[in-house]
Amino acid sequence: MEPRRHGRMRIYRTPELVRLRLIKQLRSFDVPIARIRELLKDQETSSLDGDMNAFARELLSKHLTELQTRQAQIQNHIQELTAMLDKATFQPPDIAESNPKNVESSE
Repeated sequence: MEPRRHGRMRIYRTPELVRLRLIKQLRSFDVPIARIRELLKDQETSSLDGDMNAFARELLSKHLTELQTRQAQIQNHIQELTAMLDKATFQPPDIAESNPKNVESSE
């Protein structure tokens, strides 16, 4: 989809603007460009009426699951870092709890 030109200026029509906004929104959700390309290619071959087809739903659902997994990992990291800061130790919480400061380490 190549925009028309008027001299050096590009002139975008409504469908092109919709497509650009969709790309921008998907990138803001951290959807990889390759996945966006798949989605747009599929939308071109099906319908451009704005309805989401099964392929798009599956692709975006998969991305949502990946984001939720990362969110859980980040939440765990936040909890572990908070515990490290609270205890003022560089040992991960599970090691610090199983190896009190007054016990000699074999390392």
